[in-house]
Amino acid sequence: MKKLRLSFFPLFLVLLVVFFTVSFRFWYSGMTDTKSEGGQSVGAIPLVIYCAYLWLQRIHTRIRGVHLMCLAWALMMPFVNVMGHGVSSGYVLPLLFPMLFEVTYMFAQNGAKVVRRLCRLFLLVALITTFFFLQTRNTGDEFRQTNTIFFPLLTLPWMLLYKGEKRRFIILCIFTVLITLSLKRSSLLVMVGFWLVYFLVILKNRRNKLLPILALIGLLFLGWRAYNMADDAMGGVLSERINREETNTGRNRLAIYEQTEEMIDESSVDEKIIGHGHNTAKMDSPLQISAHNEFLEILYDYGILVFILYLYFWSFVIRRCWMLYRIRSEIFFPYAVSLCIFFVMAMVSQLVLYCSYFLYLVMFWATVEGYLKSQGLVEKRKPQ
Repeated sequence: MKKLRLSFFPLFLVLLVVFFTVSFRFWYSGMTDTKSEGGQSVGAIPLVIYCAYLWLQRIHTRIRGVHLMCLAWALMMPFVNVMGHGVSSGYVLPLLFPMLFEVTYMFAQNGAKVVRRLCRLFLLVALITTFFFLQTRNTGDEFRQTNTIFFPLLTLPWMLLYKGEKRRFIILCIFTVLITLSLKRSSLLVMVGFWLVYFLVILKNRRNKLLPILALIGLLFLGWRAYNMADDAMGGVLSERINREETNTGRNRLAIYEQTEEMIDESSVDEKIIGHGHNTAKMDSPLQISAHNEFLEILYDYGILVFILYLYFWSFVIRRCWMLYRIRSEIFFPYAVSLCIFFVMAMVSQLVLYCSYFLYLVMFWATVEGYLKSQGLVEKRKPQ
């Protein structure tokens, strides 16, 4: 893949801002039960067209690795949705994942300049979405949970690209407060994950292992005490949210998984191969709820062929994280945090279905990939 001229970059940023703005409105309208994916797809159309234009201009004849996966995804997704019976936004939204990965990657090959600009963009997004998250908490019940925590949370890997141990520690503390306020169990799991990664990185980089271990024990104790105090002050709301194994609709997640697995088993051979269409797990389920598991959601909505591509993308992200660990890169910590977010949200929710979530991570991984390429750090036999 060739890099793109920076003259194309300003319009790319403008279209990203427009799409993010539409996505924020989409989720905010959901707080009043009026959200419609149609609005999101309208915001995605100009971004998809522009990315397709740039991609077709610079596409290389020899495509391999993750880039071949993105091309296959982009070609197969319209076919899947034409053959299925998914919602109309399925023709546009699933195309953002491969196209934004490729175009961001091509821009990021220009080096640190693009990385800095994208970091500033996502810093702005982090500030706006944090305000947005705090606003949604003031709607209705004071102690309600809200999915809008994922907007600022998914900017965390971008924020961690800013160097400096003290700065990173402060950023993690800020996100810890926001996550606790959200009352979302999946975000709490992410929080545990990124603190464990943080202290593992410190242990790896320091000769004196005792101090970081004591600091971790102290932090866990203080966190436990702060949690109990906050839970008592809120009348047990936090413990109720963590202990209750139910979704917002009152359905047990295991029951949802079993229902989705049953729907997959009852599908025809053709439906198993090419899927049923965008967001059909929710449409077809007697429970009227999405699969709440990325693997089951993709398998039902998009079929086995796209599911294989999705598994390949997982292997790509894991291998790249391991490579960054081996070369002791500064990028390893934010990349590991992104993988932690990816894992937790994939297991208990769905990212690809809600592309406004997933694109934060997709663009991060593509930026890292393009930057590594510009620095000559991507090995020839590794995914490009």
